[in-house]
Amino acid sequence: MSCCTALLVSGVIIYLHAESITIFLHAWVKGFITAWPIVFIAILTIAPLVNRFLDRFFDDA
Repeated sequence: MSCCTALLVSGVIIYLHAESITIFLHAWVKGFITAWPIVFIAILTIAPLVNRFLDRFFDDA
């Protein structure tokens, strides 16, 4: 999940700001390498908090 999220978000943001395909590809690889660990850690820390929050409001009935 973190890999797909990092690829998609970094790709879209860099595509919107890149001037050429060569710049885009180089920047996308660099952006992805930076984003993936951040997204991975965010998912590991935020997902359990969101699940606990949702469990308070929704019953598994």
